[in-house]
Amino acid sequence: LLSRAAAALSSPANQRVTAGLTPPGKALAAVVASRGASGRLTLVVAPTDREVEQLTADARFFYAGLEGASDVEAAKAVLPFPSLQVDPYRGMAPHFKVAAARAQALHAVATGSGRIVVASAASLLPRVSAPERLLRASMELRPGTEVDPLVLADLLGDAGFTRTDPVESHGTFTVRGGIVDFFPAGEDAPVRLEFIGDNVESLRRFDPGLSGLRAWY
Repeated sequence: LLSRAAAALSSPANQRVTAGLTPPGKALAAVVASRGASGRLTLVVAPTDREVEQLTADARFFYAGLEGASDVEAAKAVLPFPSLQVDPYRGMAPHFKVAAARAQALHAVATGSGRIVVASAASLLPRVSAPERLLRASMELRPGTEVDPLVLADLLGDAGFTRTDPVESHGTFTVRGGIVDFFPAGEDAPVRLEFIGDNVESLRRFDPGLSGLRAWY
């Protein structure tokens, strides 16, 4: 059924303007458009942040159904880009979850890993960092990655993390010898990196209230 609907939406007669769709229909049309975009990013603009949330959820559902993707893969492919939701002239910082969602979407755009970004109209008004700047403030970490723990600490600070010990809230980190703890956005627990020299030996989630660690797969 989804395949037939996708074929109808991608027909030549519907390539210019598609109107009168329900909210789920808009999400399906966006996913269909992304499938025909030859690897390019598809930007969906919604009037408000509330509609961004619903369109993102619907688009992830249709993306998983049409692409045979898991929920995790769909969440990485379809990303929300909410507005800052604060007055930029009052010197107020946006909520961390909002800033994290925006950073995740911008990073996906810079690296080419995202397929669809759902943005509110207000989210597109402020200027954002250039892709090169975002890439300099990011790093993919896995066992075997070679990086000086102090260089990683500088990178975390440059990316907006606050140094504190213990690490108990999003956006914080600490360095103790060959151990780096940090709490990334979108995770439900902080992460511990154990180093041997400048080589990442292991990555684990941990509960800051307990001494034991839980393996991170």
